[in-house]
Amino acid sequence: MGARLILLGMCLIGYLSLNAQNLEDGQRNGLLQATASFYPSWMLNHKVQNNCIGGHFAYYFEDHYSFRGEILAYIDAQGDQKYLDKHVQVQAGFGRHFPIKRWDPFVYGQMGLSAVQLKNYSDAHLQPTIGLIVGVHYNVSRFFYFFAEGQYNHTNDPERKGPMDQIYVSGGLGFQFPTKK
Repeated sequence: MGARLILLGMCLIGYLSLNAQNLEDGQRNGLLQATASFYPSWMLNHKVQNNCIGGHFAYYFEDHYSFRGEILAYIDAQGDQKYLDKHVQVQAGFGRHFPIKRWDPFVYGQMGLSAVQLKNYSDAHLQPTIGLIVGVHYNVSRFFYFFAEGQYNHTNDPERKGPMDQIYVSGGLGFQFPTKK
């Protein structure tokens, strides 16, 4: 019984390493990635730290270029001081990748919309948002990758004249699926 489990484990490791060969060579054309994560953020124009949840998907239409869509939703502030009551943003954009074997450093430029309701105001506002994302993926296998990224988002404050910029960080495990052979 034990020998069979060891043989099965060795076959599984061999299969995963053979299927990850394209990722080791830097080939990512047709790769579809998705993840959900926790995003702590820091507001640059207010002394407030927020917690958000969100996720993104990305499709590599070429080894070095991809399209990404993302949604982020505000949960709560990290302390007693709160500036936001509700905040949801949806963004999409294109990215440039610099693959080195299983490593994949990247940069994205994104645009989208934010629905913002501030803590002391009852009105909700739609605001345009632009973002810059810098990060890295490490492809563990054909179906999984680790990621770490930092994100800068610029949105205008709906009640005050000025920006409501935020820095987000995130990391974790993502899922990927090759759509081309």
